[in-house]
This record gives sequence, structure tokens and C-alpha cells, in this order.
Amino acid sequence: MLLGSTVFAQWTFSDQYLKYTAHYDRPLPGVARNNQPDTLQVSSVNPFFDDFSRQDQALDTLKWYTPEFFFDVPQKVYGLAVSPPSLGTLLFDGVSRTGEPYSTGSLATGIGDRLFSQCIDLSGYEVSDNLVLTFALQPQGRGDAPESRDFFEVLFKTEAAPPNDFVSALRVNGTSLKDFEFYAIPLNDPAYFHSCFQIAFQSSGSLSVPADYWLLDYVHLAPNRIPADTSYDDVSPVYINKSPLERYSAIPLQHFNNGSNQQAFEVELSNNSAQSRNIPFSINANDPRGFNVWSGSQSESGSQNLAPYANRSLSLNAFDNQAFNQTGSVKLELISTLTDDVNRKNDTLRAEFPVDSLWAYDDGEADGVFGLNRPLGYGIRLDLGIEDSISAVWIHFEPLVHQNPIFGTITYMNDETFRIVIWNDADPDSILVSKIHRVAYTDGKRGFVRYNFNKPVPVSGTVYVGVQQMSDLPLGVGIDRNFQNDAFMYYDSLGTWTNIKLGGSLMIRPESFHGGRFTSDVEERKQVLPARVFPNPSYQERVNFNLPVGSPLKRVVLRNMLGQSVFEQEGISINTVDLPGNLQNGFYIWELYLENGLSERLKWEYRAN
Repeated sequence: MLLGSTVFAQWTFSDQYLKYTAHYDRPLPGVARNNQPDTLQVSSVNPFFDDFSRQDQALDTLKWYTPEFFFDVPQKVYGLAVSPPSLGTLLFDGVSRTGEPYSTGSLATGIGDRLFSQCIDLSGYEVSDNLVLTFALQPQGRGDAPESRDFFEVLFKTEAAPPNDFVSALRVNGTSLKDFEFYAIPLNDPAYFHSCFQIAFQSSGSLSVPADYWLLDYVHLAPNRIPADTSYDDVSPVYINKSPLERYSAIPLQHFNNGSNQQAFEVELSNNSAQSRNIPFSINANDPRGFNVWSGSQSESGSQNLAPYANRSLSLNAFDNQAFNQTGSVKLELISTLTDDVNRKNDTLRAEFPVDSLWAYDDGEADGVFGLNRPLGYGIRLDLGIEDSISAVWIHFEPLVHQNPIFGTITYMNDETFRIVIWNDADPDSILVSKIHRVAYTDGKRGFVRYNFNKPVPVSGTVYVGVQQMSDLPLGVGIDRNFQNDAFMYYDSLGTWTNIKLGGSLMIRPESFHGGRFTSDVEERKQVLPARVFPNPSYQERVNFNLPVGSPLKRVVLRNMLGQSVFEQEGISINTVDLPGNLQNGFYIWELYLENGLSERLKWEYRAN
């Protein structure tokens, strides 16, 4: 997309930046992994079912085989899918569950995220029992579309010896955004009916950036089914798509108390039934920390009619404005109270909107990335009703890689320098303050890194807060596309602040110096965990570990992003380790085992050449 002579970098990694190399596959569990999966039983009354609606980031290990050394596990997301069947989906892409790309030595394609079920005992079944696997799948979601050469694949485990034990049962080619589609796979091969049958889901696409998205939901395996059996008497709230805090998803305490911040908001509901349903609901707001007593209206109830297999947005009234005594949050709980719902576990949607020290427009989950192809600035606009000071900027960066089309050189933006900036005028040259930092990544789609100023910066009126690139390579700031705040997103268009048409919000969060204790709490937690590995990235033949005082290092294990151990050493007298000579460039995890029984896990990158 061209605006003037400045190019936005959002979404289309594969077309704009990546040069693909040959496709390759990684080994399946029976080849390169140890440990044994648990064994599950399945029946009509006790099916294998998961709609990923439990509101945390962990997968249900009673159903899915995900040891800690499996890094190629998909991430659970809550706002990236478009109109999903239920609350929560799984995202398959080209980065690990720690947020690092699978390939760092080249811009490759291949098998990225993979998910394996625990063993399912099918030894008592046969083809005539009509076991059918169904699941819902969506390409792209709010993120990057998989190209036609990319695919999503389902594999079934037979009793054949590795590497021939997993066989392909279905492959879906990449395409641009579509509605969720239910797929059905009958288990019609006698080779499937053994005591350790497993389901495997995997995607193929770019392995260098978070791209080529697939969203998985509503996995169901049971006997006595027909392939068309994808109707469920189940309704679910799926996400909030408009914040109740005016334009913000988070706001500092004194600004919350100074203004009228409540607004009408929206929640999307899903009906997975073949019939229209009139869905009763209730919603209430409170401060879960219990420090603030809500005054006035804090709840609402009603009903909403949904057509068969349809999603619909529910408009809700604003809550009464009030003041908080101290930092807290506005916590919403929306409950579908339909009594004949077959899956009550996905009936409650919970979301918190902090009132502490940060301004935020985003929902906290990255749907894509943004950058410019020039060393210019971009960020968010704040209209301040009262004076304040900004002490830091919290930013979510997504892993991003660029290739020079002429020289073929590859640049990973991790550890590249940039400036955090406050502008105090509509003129992008009116820089109030700036400070140089290096790009750092969080684990997965959520989380922010704090970039501080040397001291709090007084601000008033309208200011712009964001980043300034120091090269013509897009940095990769996260984009949230659930909360629509284009009116407050800006970039420097050759000396003029111009709205960015993101259809969402940049994941940039200024920190109020007067906003409360939230930031100090974070800093205190960081001081408790000082362990680190350096240099990181490493260009040398050895690394050093900075560990807590009084905690000698006992043993180290180095694992690649497949979870495989590539190096181990015991009996370490000093916190320095010589690296093995055959180490390949890429991202790794150091597992550090200390004499006091504690352990640490540290992300690390090796770049020898």
C-alpha cells in the first residue's frame, strides 16, 4: 500500500519481504522425541472434544501431548479469529510458542506449528462404529493469509513403524479470509483402530515470521456419528469488539477519575445450532481487586436472537461514570444463561480493562505488524484533560525479518535500535524527548516490553507517543484489529502527521508517572529473576550466565526450537560454558539447573556467521 512515497508494512510478509527456499519437513514424534503420551478412552457420552475456551494460555494437557520441550505448539488466541464458533481458538503459524521464528538461517517455508493429541485407545472399535473427527478451521483470521502453496494438514497415527506411522488424512490449501468451515473425516481405515491412535494437526508456510495464519476450533471425535454431524446446541460469547472505556482499553487512574470514560460497547455471540436461538444473557462490571466500590448501574440483562450457525454483535449500554479510590480495573463478565446449552464451559466471557498507569487502545493481542520503509516516526495520539508526565512506553513487537533483494542479506529486527519519542505538536519535527532502545520480543502474541525515558517527561494537551525508526526497515510493531481506533493512530508522512488506516490499534502503551503502583510492581518482580545469558545474540564460542547470588550452576541443557537437546554439560564450576562446534545459527532455549534445586529457562540466539 502506497501513501505518498512511504510504504506501510503490514500483513503481506510473503509477497513483500520473503524469498522462499525449498520446502522441508521436520520429524514426527516417533522419530525425534521421547516420553510417552497418556492414553484416553473415547465414547459417545465421553467424546474427545476441545473448543479451547478455557481463558488462559495453556492447552489442556489431559487431551493434548505438549511436553515443555515441544516448542512447535500453536498458541491459544482470543481475538485473532473472525466470528469463531466459540470463545478461544488455536493459532497455527511460523513461530514457536515462545514467539521465535523456526528458521533464522534462511527465509524458508515448511511445517511450522504442530499439535498432537494424547493416545486415544481405539482398539475396541472398527470401521462399522462410525467414528468421525470434525473440526472448524479458518484461514487468515485478522492476520496474514496463507498462500495457495501453503496448507493445513490432519494426520492420523497407525501402528506402522516410524517414520511411516503418521498418515495424511486431509490437506487444505491456503486462501484468503473465509468464514469458519467445519471439516469431517471418517475413520474408515482399520489401521487406525489400535491402542495409541493420535490426531496430529500441522500447518505449512513461512518459518521466519508470524505469517500464514490458520485458526482451529471445535475439535470433536466420537463414535456413532455421520460426517454431516456438525450441529451443536451450544451458544457462546466469543469476544468483546468495542471497549467500555470510551476509546481506551486501559487508562491511568487520575484520567479515569477526571473524565466521562464509559461508553456503549459490543460483544459478539455465536450460535452453533441448526435452529434459531433466543439467548438470554447477563453482564456485570466490578473491580476484581476489591479496592473500589462501583456506584450506580453496574449490570445489564436481556436476550438476543441468533440465526442458525450465525454470529451476531450484541450492543450493550454504557455503565455509570464514577471515580476509583485507587488503581484497579473494570472487569466484565458476560454470561449466556441458556439452560439447554450442551457446552456450559464456554458460556462466560471475562475481560479486564485496567485503571492504573497505562494508556492503551489495543486489546493486548497482536493480529499483525506495522512499520515504514523510511526512518520516520509513528505512534498514538493522546488528548490529555489534565497535566501529567510520561515515564516509559510499553511496546509489543512481533518477530520480523527482511531480505535485501539485491544482495540477498537477511536482517532480523530482534536487537535492532529505534527511538521511543514524544511529540508535543501536530508537526512530526516537534520532538519533545526521545531515547534509543533495542527491539526485544515477548513470548507469543501477548505481552509488552517496557522502554523507559531517563526521567518522567511533563506533558499536557495533545501529544503523540510512539517510535521512530532509525533505518528503512519496518520494525514490526504489533497491530490489534479488534478495537477500531484509526482516528488516534498516526505516522510521519514527510513532515505531516497523517492517520494510519489500520482498521485497528497500534500496540503502543504510554506509562503515566502519576498513574499508580503498576509499574513499580513490575520492576520489583524483574529484580527477583535476574538470570540471563550473555552475549545474546552470541557471535562467540562461549557464553556466560548471570545467576542469583548463592545459587551455583549445576547442569545446563541447550535445546533447539523443536525441543531437542543439542548440548548438555554437568559439573560446572564457573558460570561459563564453551559452545559445541557444530551449533547451527538460530534460536535456542537454555535450561539452567541450580544447586539449590531451582531452574531457569532463557531464550538465546546464536549467530556465528
